[in-house]
Amino acid sequence: MLIDLLTLNRDFFWAGKGDEVAFLGALYDLAAIPSHDYRFKTAAQDIRQHRINDYDWEDDWVFTDPRFNFSSRSS
Repeated sequence: MLIDLLTLNRDFFWAGKGDEVAFLGALYDLAAIPSHDYRFKTAAQDIRQHRINDYDWEDDWVFTDPRFNFSSRSS
């Protein structure tokens, strides 16, 4: 599965060389997706806080975050 390849291969980062907010912002309207952190309004603010400022989310957080629906499997 593609997600396994992206999460198990430590030589490759899913967002490339850019930051995660810029990468996901090219795919999603991060200003329209709500934050999971009560201190912020948008997913962009949430990601910046937890991945850039605090770095307290795992590197593969995006694959389990329901806002981005990467972990859903169709039958």
